[in-house]
Amino acid sequence: MGTINKIKNIVDSGNIEILIPGHGSVTNSEKAIQQRVNQSIHYLHSLRQSDDHEEVTEQYEFFEGMKDVHLHNVKVAARKEPQFED
Repeated sequence: MGTINKIKNIVDSGNIEILIPGHGSVTNSEKAIQQRVNQSIHYLHSLRQSDDHEEVTEQYEFFEGMKDVHLHNVKVAARKEPQFED
């Protein structure tokens, strides 16, 4: 969570003009950038709080292509690894 929190701080400061994600489309909309960061935080929290991730994963139009990554994230979160700590 440390990395996503750093990104949130940068986004909240208004110093981002464009987001080029590793997956998904590029955007220069401040609202869309903020929304994506918030969705990512919600996704990470959901990994720890529930075994049912369908509500969270169905919001991503590219989820099928990321399913293996998601399954890995579920395993890492279940082990309570440091990268998923607040």
